[in-house]
Amino acid sequence: MDALNAVSGITNAQVLGPDFTFYTSPALYWEAGTFSASGSATNLLPGENTWVIPGLVDSHVHLAWTDFDESERNQRAQADRDQLIQLALAKTLAAGFTSARDAGGLETAWVEKLASGHILGPAVSPCVALITREDAQRCGTVGSAVEDALDRGAQWIKLIGTDGVTSPEGQDLEPHFTAAQFQEATRLAHQAGARVMVHAWGGQAITWALEAGVESIEHGIFLTRDQAELAAHTSATFVPTLVIYRLVLAMIEKGKLPRSFLQRVQHAVHAHPAAVRTARDAGVHIALGTDFGTMDQHGSNARELLALIDAGLTPTEALRAATSAGARLVNLNQTGTIETGAPADAVVLRYNPLNPTTFAQADAIVAVIKSGRMVSNQLQPHISN
Repeated sequence: MDALNAVSGITNAQVLGPDFTFYTSPALYWEAGTFSASGSATNLLPGENTWVIPGLVDSHVHLAWTDFDESERNQRAQADRDQLIQLALAKTLAAGFTSARDAGGLETAWVEKLASGHILGPAVSPCVALITREDAQRCGTVGSAVEDALDRGAQWIKLIGTDGVTSPEGQDLEPHFTAAQFQEATRLAHQAGARVMVHAWGGQAITWALEAGVESIEHGIFLTRDQAELAAHTSATFVPTLVIYRLVLAMIEKGKLPRSFLQRVQHAVHAHPAAVRTARDAGVHIALGTDFGTMDQHGSNARELLALIDAGLTPTEALRAATSAGARLVNLNQTGTIETGAPADAVVLRYNPLNPTTFAQADAIVAVIKSGRMVSNQLQPHISN
């Protein structure tokens, strides 16, 4: 075992506790992939002037999307795509994101390689496919489309409940599925032990999805107060994905996307922060998700944390969205906290993460720990004889 992976703890760091306050830990240990109450006094990282937080979670990302446009992705040779996917996974982990929910595109073979340790990247819970209204029609019923995704190994069923950026004017909130179809898809997913996430900008689709018992609403740009209260009642999670729409707006302004999208996306960017505050005020669980899907986006996932703060969350609320809220949504067996017995996923920071500017600093991360393994480290361990 090399010296990097022999590291078994960190001393004198500020550690984020389950109550989301920091405490000075004389020594934080990990063993066999989990945090432990005690450990070896050898090969410990010096943690003075560092802050340790749980591994970050991206609850909505497209790790197999190498390009924004599907046709461009499909033009790449498979070997090229595979190389870029592996790079995207490594970049995401290096950015401190030790877990992720892939929102479509990453096949289960990649998930298995990650779980076995054959490649470097976050632990991933996949949805495999995006189920559109057209998919349901092609399969005969929405239930058949759900069963097809489950057969391919989906742990999440993703329903495209409304249009999005490319919607014709005035149709972006029209539901793509009926209330009965949301109910059928959710019932089949839950019977198979899977969960349901719904892409919806707003409108009746959000209400019907929540009434069906889905686990999360994605984007929710025009989320209403009544819908937020319903989400709180059903314990659904809101994953707003703020940054991606700003990036799309910039692409439109640079001429990389049709100018006809401009007004709709401007409206979305302006309205989105209010939806985040509406959800927070109603007591809805909010999780960080980026919706990133290009090589220049992968690895910059922490921008979403800054966007949540910009939308009105406190730094503590944003950090909770990026850690414990995401962990509980994506991985049912994880709490996303640093405590004895929890998976040893952590990020060591040079600056206090409750300072809103920390995640804007390129040198903020000094070490990433995944399942007790040091996957990156700028600290030199102290090795006792």
